[in-house]
Amino acid sequence: MALQYPSSYSSLHRLITILCFIFLNFLFYSSSPSLQVSSISTFSPTTSPLIVQQGKEALALLTWKSNLHIQSQSFLSSWFGASPCSHWFGVTCHKSRSVSGLNLQSCGLKGTLHNLNFLSLPNLLTLDLYNNSFYGTIPIHNGNLSKMMTILDLGSNYFIGLIPHQVGLLTSLISLTLASNHLRGSIPPTIRNLRNLTTFNLYENELFGSIPHEVGLLRFLNDLALYTNNLSGPIPPSIGNLRNLTTLYLYGNKLSGSIPHEIGLLRSLNDLDLSTNNLNGPIPPSIRNLRNLTMLYLYGNKLFGSIPHEIGLLRYLNDLELSTNNLSCPIPPSIGNLRNLTMLYLHRNKLSGSIPHEIGLLRSLNDLALCTNNLSGPIPPSIGNLRNLTTLYLYGNKLSGSIPREIGLLRSLNDLDLSTNNLSGPIPPSIRNLRNLTTLYLHRNKLSSSIPHEIGLLRSLNGLALCTDNLSGPILPSIGNLRNLTTFGPIPPSIGNLRNLTTLYLFENKLSGSIPQEVGLLRSLNDLALYTNNLSGPIPPSIGNLRNLTTLYPYENKLSSSIPQEIGLLISLNNLALSTNNLSGPISTSIGNLKNLTTLYLYENKLSGSIPHSIGNLRNLTKLVLFDNKINGSIPPEMRHLTHLKSLHLSENNLTGQLPKEICLSGVLENFTTQGNSLTGSILKTLRNCTSLFRVRLERNQLVGNIAEDFGIYPNLRYIDLSYNLYGELSHKWGQCNSLTSLKLSNNNISGMIPHQLGEATKLEQLDISSNHLIGEIPRELGMLKSLFNLVLGNNKLSGNIPLELGNLSNLVHLNLASNHLSGPIPQQVRNFGKLLSLNLSKNKFGGSIPIEIGNVITLENLDLCTIPLTFDDLQALTSIDISYNKLEGPLPNLKAFQDALFEALRNNKGYGTVYKAELPTGRVVAVKKLHPTQDGEMTNLKAFKSEIQALVDIRHRNIVKLYGFFSCSENPFLVYEFMDKGSLRNILSNKQEVIEFDWILRLNVVKGMAEALSYMHHDCSIPLVHRDISSNNIC
Repeated sequence: MALQYPSSYSSLHRLITILCFIFLNFLFYSSSPSLQVSSISTFSPTTSPLIVQQGKEALALLTWKSNLHIQSQSFLSSWFGASPCSHWFGVTCHKSRSVSGLNLQSCGLKGTLHNLNFLSLPNLLTLDLYNNSFYGTIPIHNGNLSKMMTILDLGSNYFIGLIPHQVGLLTSLISLTLASNHLRGSIPPTIRNLRNLTTFNLYENELFGSIPHEVGLLRFLNDLALYTNNLSGPIPPSIGNLRNLTTLYLYGNKLSGSIPHEIGLLRSLNDLDLSTNNLNGPIPPSIRNLRNLTMLYLYGNKLFGSIPHEIGLLRYLNDLELSTNNLSCPIPPSIGNLRNLTMLYLHRNKLSGSIPHEIGLLRSLNDLALCTNNLSGPIPPSIGNLRNLTTLYLYGNKLSGSIPREIGLLRSLNDLDLSTNNLSGPIPPSIRNLRNLTTLYLHRNKLSSSIPHEIGLLRSLNGLALCTDNLSGPILPSIGNLRNLTTFGPIPPSIGNLRNLTTLYLFENKLSGSIPQEVGLLRSLNDLALYTNNLSGPIPPSIGNLRNLTTLYPYENKLSSSIPQEIGLLISLNNLALSTNNLSGPISTSIGNLKNLTTLYLYENKLSGSIPHSIGNLRNLTKLVLFDNKINGSIPPEMRHLTHLKSLHLSENNLTGQLPKEICLSGVLENFTTQGNSLTGSILKTLRNCTSLFRVRLERNQLVGNIAEDFGIYPNLRYIDLSYNLYGELSHKWGQCNSLTSLKLSNNNISGMIPHQLGEATKLEQLDISSNHLIGEIPRELGMLKSLFNLVLGNNKLSGNIPLELGNLSNLVHLNLASNHLSGPIPQQVRNFGKLLSLNLSKNKFGGSIPIEIGNVITLENLDLCTIPLTFDDLQALTSIDISYNKLEGPLPNLKAFQDALFEALRNNKGYGTVYKAELPTGRVVAVKKLHPTQDGEMTNLKAFKSEIQALVDIRHRNIVKLYGFFSCSENPFLVYEFMDKGSLRNILSNKQEVIEFDWILRLNVVKGMAEALSYMHHDCSIPLVHRDISSNNIC
């Protein structure tokens, strides 16, 4: 039988408990000056358990309050006394006077939850701390939170760590929000236990992993928001079980796979946003079932296939956003059923066909964007029914026909962009009705006739672009009425009236004449781009009035005279490019006032004088490009202040003195070129540790230094040319420059051996260490440089055999080992040099016969050959070979190939040469240019001939026609080129059938290829080349 305490003992035990509680409260209040002891009431020996529980709750809350930041405690000034249910701010209680809820959202509280004793709050049902500054981990442990809790909202705080798996114990939860924190890890599968959940928000955290399939067990869920995390993997098909779901936001993750067809089971869904993920596959037809949907966002994925015609069943849709996918096929006419649609975004897809006339049924539409697709045909006149339209973007398609006059019915329109199409005909006069229009972009079409004067009535306009059209006639004076204009195509005479203009883009036209003085009246101007025109004359001093200007680009014109002193008044300027003009005189010292400048381009002018010391004031400068001028004097020491400089180009000037010692002290310099000056002194010690370097050119100066000591390891370096400067020995560290593609160290006083570690720089394409004092053997490790196309080791003191491993260099175009002490036979592996254009082995000590594998030399004119074999079958691209001054033996080859060539149809007759098509006896077809005789006689011809040879012999680029060779027959010089059987670009553009097949992708490839070729000629050739005759005739 169980023992029973006497009633007197039970009363005594209760009394002791109450006294202990009073004593603990007394200690707590007396030790906390912020708490008021006077409000504690005295407990009697008969105090009820309810009062005891209230005391515990008060103690727990006041302890937590005392551990919050001081300012947070002041927000909770109403928290004092022993009863939390007595007007404590944010505290709600049951009828039993026990704490049931903490509602403290947006109170500015800061601290952690670790000092809140949840065990003392057993009846807590609601904890809402949304939008405060709580931090640390979420302290949910086994049993410390009430299983009766229904609302837990810790969103918009700074909590970190994982979502505790014990959250699954809170089985009564109806709403769980942990959004907008810094939580990491995966979503715990224990959420399966939260079967009463209606709201589940974990958005804007750093969660990763997949969406657990257990989410499909939360069948009462109304709102599910997991957006803006790093969740990956597929959307689980179990999501189809959430039949009560009204909102599903999964956007801004890395979800992949297709949209599950089970999505069509969510018939209660109002908002569906799966945008900006990696979803692929088609839009499932089951989407037809979502008849309550008002918002559908699927943009920014990789969806393909057609837009399902079933989408027309979603009659309550307000917003439809399917842009930036790979959707194709025509726009379904059923889209006309979506009469409640206010936004339709289908841009950046591959949609084809015409714009359906049913689009005109969407009379509630505000925004319509169909741009950047493959839509064709006319703009339907029914578009005039969209009277609520404010934005219409149809640019970047293949729309044809005229602009419908019904466009003038869209009186609410703010933005109209029909650019980059094939629209033709006149601009309709009805455009006068668009009085709310702020931007009108019609450029890059085939519009004709004159610019209608009605455009002058659009007084709200701040952006107008009509360029690259066939518009004719004068710029009407009424254009000056557009006082709010901020962007304009061609320049009008009344430009000075546009006082609100903020952006003026007139680039890449054929504008001539001078920059008008009136441009100085545009005081609101931020951006002025006049580049690539034929503008001449001086830069007007009135330009100094443009104090808000941040970008000034008048480069690639014919501007002359000096840089005006007033340019120093443009104190807001970030970017200044005056390059490729005819500017002369000194660089204005006032340029030092432009302290916000980040880029300064003055290259390819005729500027003289010294670099002003004031340039050291430009401390935000990242790019300073002054090459190809006549600048003299020394580099000012003030340049040490340019600590953000990434690109410094001073080449091809007349600079003297030493390099500033502080170059690259900040460790951010990437491009550094000073070649072609008269700089003296030693190589900078700071370059040794400048690991940010990407491109370095110091050649053709008078610098001295030890190449083994002054240079380090550069992980980002791709190109370096130190020719005509140094001494010392080659360091093995060059092999650790893993990104290096060009290493040029010729014409120095470098001694010692070639380090075998150089073979570790496997990205090398050009290696030129000729004209030095190198000794020893050629390291076999050079055979590992399989990207190498230019290997020049000539004019050294190298000895030994040619290593057989060089036969691995199948991409070699130029190989020069001349003027060394090499011996032994020429290895048979030369047969692997299938791309070789020039081979120079002269002035060595080679012996034996010339291997038959050398190949078949076809078109050579000036050969310095002691002995050569009869056949050169493998080297059909070879244009130059020199193996003279050796000890080789054997018969001479037959070089009659071109005497028997069949010259056929004339292909081109332009410049100083006529180009023929020639078929050789071998059946090979080449293009042969015969140079014209001139009135200046043979010497002029010879000069032109040698000039072209000198320029072309070293060129190696996939977008430049190959020069196979050169020869002279009957005193007429000839050049032999690769034959381009498809003809010129002009031939294609002149042929109606070929021009149709020559689509925009092909045209873009031609432009890119031409730009790459020009960049190579301008920047990567040892002597920069200028074409001077680029036209469709000589683009193949």
